[in-house]
Amino acid sequence: MDSRPLISTAAQTRSSGVAVWDIPTRLFHSFLVSAIAAAAITGFLLPATWFTSHLVAGTTVAALVLFRLVW
Repeated sequence: MDSRPLISTAAQTRSSGVAVWDIPTRLFHSFLVSAIAAAAITGFLLPATWFTSHLVAGTTVAALVLFRLVW
């Protein structure tokens, strides 16, 4: 009879409470996706009156990426 455990090590790691990503990384990715989505929507789908929001979203993307590179 084989004595190997039935649960894989990845499943054991998840069930033991070890976080795969820390909270700052999760927040960074969430904000980055939100800012890219906002920039895409205001750039491609909405009229030119949304240009200020488009610039804010683009600046947010640049700031997040710069922050991540420095961090």
